Amino acid sequence: MTKKTLKKILVLNPFPIYPPTSGGQERVFYLYKHVAEYYSVIILCFGDRRSHKEIAPGLIQLAIPKSRAHIMEELKLFSAFGISTCATTPIISRYTPEYAYNLNSYKSHAAAIVLSHPYLYDEVKRLNMTMPIIYDAHNVELTLHREILSDAAPQFLSEISRVEQAACQDSKLIITCSKEDANALAALYSISPSKFKVVPNGADINNSHFASRNHNKLNREIEHPLALFIGSYHVPNINAAQYILKMASKLPDIQFKLLGSLCRAFHKRQLPANVEICGIVTASEKNNMLCAADVALNPILSGSGTNIKMLNYMASGIPIITTEYGARGIGGIDGQHFLVGQPTNMPDKILELLCDNAKATSLAENAYLLVKDHFDWRKIAASFVASLNKLLNESL
Repeated sequence: MTKKTLKKILVLNPFPIYPPTSGGQERVFYLYKHVAEYYSVIILCFGDRRSHKEIAPGLIQLAIPKSRAHIMEELKLFSAFGISTCATTPIISRYTPEYAYNLNSYKSHAAAIVLSHPYLYDEVKRLNMTMPIIYDAHNVELTLHREILSDAAPQFLSEISRVEQAACQDSKLIITCSKEDANALAALYSISPSKFKVVPNGADINNSHFASRNHNKLNREIEHPLALFIGSYHVPNINAAQYILKMASKLPDIQFKLLGSLCRAFHKRQLPANVEICGIVTASEKNNMLCAADVALNPILSGSGTNIKMLNYMASGIPIITTEYGARGIGGIDGQHFLVGQPTNMPDKILELLCDNAKATSLAENAYLLVKDHFDWRKIAASFVASLNKLLNESL
């Protein structure tokens, strides 16, 4: 079948996903990039400017520019809550009516609607759509936002609960990043477990650059061992980076690099001399840094979903030190696929790995085999498509 004859899937996401620079963007881009091998896929999102672009074969991103009123309301909510979050979308999406206009235009061509996050649920319900709804639950949103919002935002939390519950109840299929998230959503909103399918986060195996430890040491420009942490501007990542700054002060002979939008939180901070904040980098620059690193860190203590950074580390062949929470949903084993510890004892574990090349190599190789066998985006998408085919056939 040609792309013109393939059924179309319309994915509603609150923000652009290309180029992917955060875990949420990576999930949407890589999952639907491979779903687009079976279906034509349109990502309908809000953006800073209008764009209509094929970002992968069969995968279109259509960005609708936010209206001035939309932007002003967004700024008011940011000022009120102190964080930037797409969870404000149900409150302010109506200020950009062009989004509803485009959704209405494309709906007649779609075999199914995917809610990527629950926050555009109201836009779907306003149009009384009849095609099946699939809810792509990146997190347990209510649990996540209870952790990062102050107690002064009960009405906002109530709104998050409302749309998350409605997305769960009205969808024909709910896909989650982990079994733990599926169980939590089922219990929180009294949803039948039969409605859930685990579609885990993954890694772009074909384009990852796995390199041996010795190769990495020979092909980098820095003299000192390098420890790496990647994260988006997200409270759990920012808190984890605070621990890394403490580690750096205790390990002056080790270079630490922070990558991703989380670096915005540290631009005006006085940092240890051995800490470099790199910000958002290109995919090529990110791969080079992954290949150069001696150890990858994940001192995460909160959040929801699973950490895509872990899978990127594993696909690149870097030995990892993580908290137990940071490794959730992956199924790896402490001492076999990575080392598990608390942020307070990670400096000792960093030194342990740097002094034991055989151990570091074994962890990296075992982790790579795990991600290759169970977390390849192409395989994950094929499994999701099988469930999607079954759902659409039953809906005929």
